[in-house]
Amino acid sequence: DPLGHCGGGEYRFPRARNTWMLQITYDMFEQAQSSTPYTSQSLSICFYVMGPDPNTMSDSDAGNFWVCMDEFLPYTDSFYYLHPDGLLSTDPVSASNPNTDPSSYDYDPTFPVPTIGGNNLVIPTCGPYDQTVVESRDDVITFTSPVLQEAVAVTGNITVTLFVSSNATDTDFTAKLNDFYDGKSYNIIDNVIRMRWRDSRKTVTLMEPGEVYEVSIPVGPTSYVFNAGHQIRLDISSSNYPRFSTNLNNGNTINEKGEPEVAQNTIYHDSDHPSTLILPVVSLSALQQASSSPKIQ
Repeated sequence: DPLGHCGGGEYRFPRARNTWMLQITYDMFEQAQSSTPYTSQSLSICFYVMGPDPNTMSDSDAGNFWVCMDEFLPYTDSFYYLHPDGLLSTDPVSASNPNTDPSSYDYDPTFPVPTIGGNNLVIPTCGPYDQTVVESRDDVITFTSPVLQEAVAVTGNITVTLFVSSNATDTDFTAKLNDFYDGKSYNIIDNVIRMRWRDSRKTVTLMEPGEVYEVSIPVGPTSYVFNAGHQIRLDISSSNYPRFSTNLNNGNTINEKGEPEVAQNTIYHDSDHPSTLILPVVSLSALQQASSSPKIQ
């Protein structure tokens, strides 16, 4: 179920709600109380393939359906490179490109990027929402692909690799994957990396101001179809509040607090610093062939 506890965003995914999971859970508990060993009553893997607003879909568009299969489909990592002019392209930035300027912005923790939709539970907005309002901010950098000539189906873990620097000793970098069409930019999945924890979840490693670091943001698993005529968009920033706590940029932990500081953060995207969005691309036809509403067999 793509929404979980979320009631829906600006649009709802059709036929997303399904009692199949509750029925299987109930049967597992019933069998656990009996002498009969539990045996699987469905295919091993069932998940929902998300797509665009169903009210905008044409007959040739794909997405918004359940699939069930015995194992995940094979995928091919597709690399989309961040370019200095805001382009998101499968072509790397050329070493001969005269524009090697990085993208810099000021991140003020007292004025964070607001959360609008997403994978949230108790935050007022959840699910898909148009992100163009937050994308108009100076502290949000967008990278957009050319218009897709054919559909791109992704299923698996999304990763963003960034080359970054800051004048602070600690700050955050966020990555948000969107589907851009009809003048709107709908969020799909996002995550954050706190630089003090970039090397370890237990050991603090602060930044050296001005030094360039390569970091990987595990954006998370998803399944989505970018249809022909749409564009893939990636938003980079340093906050998404209250979905993620704001980093005060002062090198202290949340418990230590202290005064907030404005950080000048920089994204590098030249031939020596290939900042990249990595998408696990699968066969759309294979997904469609596995289309099946979850049910107990």
